[in-house]
Amino acid sequence: MSEALIETQLDEFDALRSRERESFVVPRRSDDELLQRVLGDRVVLESMPEVVAVLDQRLALLYLNRSIPERELSDVIGTSVLDYLPLDTRALYRQTFEHAWSTGVVESLEFSSVSGYSWHSRFVPVREEGSVVLMLVTSSDVSERIAAERALRESESRLRHAIDVVGMGTWSHDWCTDTLTWDAALCVIYGIRQQDVPRGYEQFLAGVHPEDRHRVHQAFTRSRATGVYEDLEHRIVRPTGEVRHVLAKGSTTYDKNGKPVGSLGAAFDMTARKRMEEQLYQGQKMEAVGQLTAGIAHNFNNVLSIILPNVALCRRDAAPPMASRLADIEHAAERAADLVRQLMLFARREVEAKKQPMDPLDTVRRTLEICRTTFDRGIRIELLTGADVPRVFANAGQLEQVMLNICINARDALEHGNTQAPYIRISVERTLHGDVRIRVSDNGPGMDEGTRSRVFEPFFTTKEVGRGTGLGLASAYAIVNDHRGTILCDSRVGEGTAFEIDLPGMQHRDLVQPNVQRADELPCGSETIVIVDDEPLVRRATRGLLEQGGYRVLECCDGDEALRVVERERGAIDLVILDRSMPGLSGEEVFDRLESLAHGVPVVLLTGQPATSSAANRAAAVLSKPVELSMLLTTLRNVLDGKPS
Repeated sequence: MSEALIETQLDEFDALRSRERESFVVPRRSDDELLQRVLGDRVVLESMPEVVAVLDQRLALLYLNRSIPERELSDVIGTSVLDYLPLDTRALYRQTFEHAWSTGVVESLEFSSVSGYSWHSRFVPVREEGSVVLMLVTSSDVSERIAAERALRESESRLRHAIDVVGMGTWSHDWCTDTLTWDAALCVIYGIRQQDVPRGYEQFLAGVHPEDRHRVHQAFTRSRATGVYEDLEHRIVRPTGEVRHVLAKGSTTYDKNGKPVGSLGAAFDMTARKRMEEQLYQGQKMEAVGQLTAGIAHNFNNVLSIILPNVALCRRDAAPPMASRLADIEHAAERAADLVRQLMLFARREVEAKKQPMDPLDTVRRTLEICRTTFDRGIRIELLTGADVPRVFANAGQLEQVMLNICINARDALEHGNTQAPYIRISVERTLHGDVRIRVSDNGPGMDEGTRSRVFEPFFTTKEVGRGTGLGLASAYAIVNDHRGTILCDSRVGEGTAFEIDLPGMQHRDLVQPNVQRADELPCGSETIVIVDDEPLVRRATRGLLEQGGYRVLECCDGDEALRVVERERGAIDLVILDRSMPGLSGEEVFDRLESLAHGVPVVLLTGQPATSSAANRAAAVLSKPVELSMLLTTLRNVLDGKPS
């Protein structure tokens, strides 16, 4: 910039300040000389990459070493520097300027201009006779650095978000000083505060589950010897006693000489995945038991279908001493039938028990009444209920069985452990997802991990011989699973046990439960009924029951004979009792042909296995073997009378 141009700028500035005396102070000639001294070598100023400006106390631009884009330099001189700043930056710029002017101390500020560039400005006070008279401002374009820093922050934010989503915490270990460094996420996984991070390897090892410490120590020793850090899954114990599963991944760090000096890596909280794997494994075990049960249930139920009807008939005709013994036999057979029904829960895809909208609190309260009546009065039984607990679509009797099985196990544990101030606490609440959560907890002796992991296995029991079949909790698992719910067990030695049941909640609470009417006496009739079963003893026993009720009975040993009899007697047949599983023509195939051969004749299916076929859905009724006398006669009467069954 030439001296003539500088002189021209100064003259224009003097003229401008003369016009705006109220806004700006016109510098005296001595101020002009001061400005000339401040500018120094103008060739150097014009060559600098930074923007250099001189401001007076009112933030007016006295000098600028380069023009502003799309603005003439002559139009800029004398204007306020604030005019070229965003509105939200002006106050901070003025504050920084005034602080530097009043203190004489160099200040710095980063800001964005109206054009979108980022600047780093240094405010350098210029003194004259001990007082600040001008402000030299140098500004560097830091747009690229700011953009890089912003991109780095966004990348770090995305990385931290990803780390938080996967439940990962990071760590490093200096082998030379035995120093551990954890981030906040890892502290959350371990349930500790940042200031309580283990200071060394031994303290870390103390937080590992006792059963896993030796394996963890072996892996650490190998990594130091080989430089290879193996992926390691193990359990930890939080200060509260809670057990969590973690997966540690890492790599070895080396010094400049290639010597291993430490390790760094990450740990993932695997607890949720472990629980899902446990549920999957439990479901697979239940599936295996179901397949085994389905294979034997039919034959076993056929045996009971012979025993129970014959015992019932004999007991009705027997003298008192013999009737009492037959009653014992009947009771034992009914217990055996009940065991089969429990086992059949594992094989069923659709449970035959009827489900309907119900209030789970009613079932819980009924269970508590039974427990308070039958349990030792020394056991305190508590009920905690949340607000707005939704209805569930369920079978009330089966849910009551689940609750009783869990409560009875809790009672036995409390009594066996001689627990002081024993209690059983049941809470019912609505979850965030609108489901129902039932939690049954006790303060008994608890279970070790090996026992807890097997509580839902059929026939697994820790009770002495004669006190448990090992089917109670297995049945509870199957029932909850059939209701599309989940059941989990949490237990630690010395801290009690808790079972948590989640059931899908219903959206509408105003559904009315139908009333169920029961007959006061066994109904009879005189209609003609055809029995189709490949087991002669089952046919004979069933025939005896029906004839006692006054019915005329025709027996058929297989599907072919049944079709012939129905075709011959079609005008006289009122109902067909059909075994679902038979050699040759199956019960379902016979059912399909009966619909066209004797249209309108109702069919009652007898089955020892889950009845989920289309035939079962179209049948007038489906009865599970072995069927009780009252159930059989009541069902037949309802079907013949056209009543819901």
